[in-house]
Amino acid sequence: MMSIRNREEYDRNRPVLNPGQGAKEMGDTRSLDSLLDDHVVLINDDGSTQTKSQFLASIKGPTPEEQQVAPESINVRVYGITAIATGLFHASGVENGRRYNHYDRFVDTWMFKDGKWVCVATNATPVLH
Repeated sequence: MMSIRNREEYDRNRPVLNPGQGAKEMGDTRSLDSLLDDHVVLINDDGSTQTKSQFLASIKGPTPEEQQVAPESINVRVYGITAIATGLFHASGVENGRRYNHYDRFVDTWMFKDGKWVCVATNATPVLH
């Protein structure tokens, strides 16, 4: 678990603890743009990859079929200006008229760059059992 010694350290690390804060679900590409490094590597749970521009282009405003993603657990370790966030999230929704409900483990790599935390790599892996 992340060790936070004071309020300043908490404020500095808060984006890593709760990145996006629903920005994806709300189609808030401006917030997501500021959280993602320009050269971020996004690896999806099906093994496909996306660039930042591809990911942001795929984001739409909320719809009745929009997926809901909720973190189940998160563990963050900070190493100087780098933080590794690992955990489990639950995703559910409707895609192409079919309901889905699954859990993924994730690894996000963050860097403190130009006075803020930005995500430089993210990976999601389905939990199959």
